[in-house]
Amino acid sequence: MNKELLISIHPQHAVNILNGKKTLELRKSVPKDYVGWVNVYVTKGKPYIRKLGDNYFTECSKVDVYKLNGKVAFRFWFDEFEYIAEFSAREMLINVLDRLSITKKELKNYLKGKYGYAWHIKQLEIFDKPKGLSEFQTRKLIKETLYWYGESKYYFETLKKPPQRSVWVYTKELENE
Repeated sequence: MNKELLISIHPQHAVNILNGKKTLELRKSVPKDYVGWVNVYVTKGKPYIRKLGDNYFTECSKVDVYKLNGKVAFRFWFDEFEYIAEFSAREMLINVLDRLSITKKELKNYLKGKYGYAWHIKQLEIFDKPKGLSEFQTRKLIKETLYWYGESKYYFETLKKPPQRSVWVYTKELENE
């Protein structure tokens, strides 16, 4: 299977994406020459969210078995991004902040004076049954290969922890046997 990306986002941002309010995802980096699916892991913190009806998500209890927190709940297609900075032109910044569903203060706190990347969220696909991290593998570098063979070689390992906020990892979904 082709490689995909996995990112982590906070539940309140997941709700905004799932309800169509947030159409851009802010990141500090962007994968070089990557076009493909971005799987989204919803962090375990509050608010706890679940689906009610069509594309409507709401807060639920910590023990709700249908909650999306701590799971890969959806994915989107990535093929476009925009550069962004807190000092961008006012009109452009207002438009982008609205599509990021954040305030200027949140943008400033996140970027800390540096540039960021607003990933376009396209072809949103919500999984009928959210996936666990154990259903994905991540690419790991075999360090000795670069030294001995002059090239990088990789192996895949089942994911045990989600990527940290603002970081992404290459993954592939486990093959069904």
